[in-house]
Amino acid sequence: RRSGLLIGVAGAALLAGAAGATAQDRTNIAPFSTSAPYAGKVLSNTSSITNNGPGGTWTGNIISNAGSVTNTGAGAVWNGSVSNDNSVNNENGARWVGNIVWNNNGIRNKVGSTWEGDVLSNGGSNSLTLIDNRGTWIGAVRGNTTRIFSYGGSWTGDVVGNAGNIYNNMADGSLNPGGVNAALWSGNVLSNSYLIINFALGRWQGNVVDNPGNIANCGSWTGNLIKRGGIINTGVWTGDVINSGSLFRAENQIIGSLDNRGR
Repeated sequence: RRSGLLIGVAGAALLAGAAGATAQDRTNIAPFSTSAPYAGKVLSNTSSITNNGPGGTWTGNIISNAGSVTNTGAGAVWNGSVSNDNSVNNENGARWVGNIVWNNNGIRNKVGSTWEGDVLSNGGSNSLTLIDNRGTWIGAVRGNTTRIFSYGGSWTGDVVGNAGNIYNNMADGSLNPGGVNAALWSGNVLSNSYLIINFALGRWQGNVVDNPGNIANCGSWTGNLIKRGGIINTGVWTGDVINSGSLFRAENQIIGSLDNRGR
């Protein structure tokens, strides 16, 4: 009976070893590329990591990145949160599922690609920190102290907390000439203490619940202003406005009622 127990224990150990062999946390110091399923955290990266479609499916959080991480190609999937101090790219039809835990440099979701995850913290010691969306982003902005650009495609998610800059459909000579992408943001502004701009041809769908900062609408905004805020509207605002803040400057059309009691 004892030998049977030993055999059972040995078998369990082999199974555990086999299961463990499919998962390998990485401390990456040289270029690494995979086109097959991979399971493991990126403990640190000072070089480059590429997960390629259609076979590449990476499951694991990025704990620290001082190099470059790229998820690329149709069918490429990365399941894991991101803490970034250099460059992370989701491109060419790839999909990323994971929150931005911390970003102190550049994260880009490019044309045709999808990112599903909240922005928990964007901004640190690097004043040039940015998140650049040109594809489809699904997730709330919970913490931003620097810059978020949505140049094209769509962003679906509430602005829960913003102390930096959020730009929807900002014109750019190469990424969005003349604002032709007409980027769409769908989400309520629950708290904004600094600046949100919806540029010309841009579209924003969502209520402004609390805005001690400033919002400029130069495109199309559909939603009610429920509490307060410094608002400059040079585009078209569709929704009821109750402004108990310091400013609602309407230089163009409002489709809805206007109660500007803050003035």
